[in-house]
Amino acid sequence: MDFSVDFFNGMINNMQAFGWRSASACPCVDPTTGASKPNCPVCKGKGRIWADEVTCFAGMQNMRNDKAFAQFGTWEQGDALFTVGSDSPMYAAAQYDRIRALYATVSFSLVIEPGANDKLTGTIKSISAVFWLDPTGTQIIQGSIPTVNADGSLSWTTGQTAPPADTAYTVTGVKYLEFYVYTHLPSTRNNNQGASLPVKFLARRFDLYGGR
Repeated sequence: MDFSVDFFNGMINNMQAFGWRSASACPCVDPTTGASKPNCPVCKGKGRIWADEVTCFAGMQNMRNDKAFAQFGTWEQGDALFTVGSDSPMYAAAQYDRIRALYATVSFSLVIEPGANDKLTGTIKSISAVFWLDPTGTQIIQGSIPTVNADGSLSWTTGQTAPPADTAYTVTGVKYLEFYVYTHLPSTRNNNQGASLPVKFLARRFDLYGGR
């Protein structure tokens, strides 16, 4: 039976567009324990740094729809299975690489606590609401829509209604889906008589990685 590498790759290149960022271990990581420095100014305690984003195409399916792969191990809601063609830069993807959807989005609503989790993670498309409780805790106060800065922090201009300092507030909006490569799944299809065929790997929502 003959395989057409170009046919395989052509199918995948007509699927979804993603931004791929390869990961490298931060020099702050302890080679013995594998732990990163929580106060590292480079990786912000994540233990990994990421290269600039490269646009690629890939096929993506949800793990929940495939019982065979669900038996591979523990998976979280939102895990996805990616298939990447051999002509894609993302063919070299490895553990902890980041993959951001360029068009697919997901809604979010979370509580921001100043001094604790005061930055949004991922690539925000839009914010639809910001609100908090009044001092009595019985009324909701609607705030103005802030600007999302490059580091994920929020800022309000003069004249806008911003949450009081040290007050927890809710932010609701839409952001682009983003994953990180969790593991490569075992497969014998990567090479067929010298021809490099598509690879597959499991990716997990980047929210679960713990940061921007």
